[in-house]
Amino acid sequence: MTKPAMKRLKIGLAMVLSAAVLLTACTDGLASAANLMPVDSEYAVATIDGAEVTLCRSESEAVDVLRDCMRERDPSVNLFLLTDTTEHDECKEMMHRLVFDALEHTGQPAEGDYLDYQLDKWYVSWETNSFKGSPGLLISYDINFYSSADQEKQVDDKVREIIDSLDLDGLGTEEKIRRIYDYVCSNVVYDDEHFGDEEYTLMRTAYAALIEGKANCQGYSVALYRLLLEAGIDNRVICGKAAQPGEPEDKHVWNIVCLDGLYYGLDATWDTSGMSREYYLRTGSYFDREHKRSEEFLTDDFMQKYPSA
Repeated sequence: MTKPAMKRLKIGLAMVLSAAVLLTACTDGLASAANLMPVDSEYAVATIDGAEVTLCRSESEAVDVLRDCMRERDPSVNLFLLTDTTEHDECKEMMHRLVFDALEHTGQPAEGDYLDYQLDKWYVSWETNSFKGSPGLLISYDINFYSSADQEKQVDDKVREIIDSLDLDGLGTEEKIRRIYDYVCSNVVYDDEHFGDEEYTLMRTAYAALIEGKANCQGYSVALYRLLLEAGIDNRVICGKAAQPGEPEDKHVWNIVCLDGLYYGLDATWDTSGMSREYYLRTGSYFDREHKRSEEFLTDDFMQKYPSA
């Protein structure tokens, strides 16, 4: 393995999986719901001591609100969820479930793995109370992302520009995948400058890949995820370990993409020179020789949803 390739491999999930460490502060630290005042609007928003609180009649409504706020990179999300749940451990489990469900793959380009792999950490606090006679939980999330709202607006504009420039209309699925893959491999370089710098989290983002033109494996993968979904092609971001011949395994991130109902491996980081497609649309038997998925991507449920070619 060449030295640049070794660096690409070693950045891996040491710079990737901090998003999986969800920090939860379960307290009764919110302001009293005595000051919760309804506001007449189609969005059923209330205020508490001047801060907006969205009223949610079900967990699914709370998930939708939380996901929308994540997309907008809102750092604080305040909800009043109508529920009879009051026991501490059940509430704590619910707080986690809302976040996990908000990060589920939906097929929408700026949701799912795009949010999950750019989420740094989150905190939550809640208070049991009632609103207009109905019991519920007053919930406050503090959420940190690697990218800002302004940076995401730049990504949105760049994604539209890229998709338009690739002239994908009328093409078959494989040709669309190839054009998008070649664009990423040819226009993004590995961020060697920040190799090993765990404080510089921007390298893990689509912003780093598409705007700055340099990223780590996570940045490559979320950029590819976003572009493929913008073209209507389902794919997922996969984390695990990988090793090229003669090198030790280390943490890494890549993609799988759907073609004719089966999912093939893509590793734009390892094909970053744009000179070859050694890791393009590879079957599981080939790809898995060097790429080992984390357990969550090896479950029967996941493999049934995303059958490997």
